[in-house]
Amino acid sequence: MLNAEQAAALIRRAAAGEAKAALAREFGVSRQTIYQYIRPNP
Repeated sequence: MLNAEQAAALIRRAAAGEAKAALAREFGVSRQTIYQYIRPNP
């Protein structure tokens, strides 16, 4: 689980086009977790 600051950085960097796999490795989470953070919440 990422804290709010990490989640914000992740979302910002993913939106800027950084590779999801690289972000997953850096943050120590799975790619599926990355997609859960960047998926818009209804």
